[in-house]
Amino acid sequence: MSKRSMQGSIADVLLYILLIGAAAQRRTRFGRFVHRLLRSALTAGV
Repeated sequence: MSKRSMQGSIADVLLYILLIGAAAQRRTRFGRFVHRLLRSALTAGV
């Protein structure tokens, strides 16, 4: 498995977890924390 595809699948999993977390806990403090974490991770990734 190449490094590139490994990074891609990790990003997919993170995004998946983030979407579920945002949907399930949008109004909670944890949900907001996860959302911020995801945002900074995506920004760093791009």
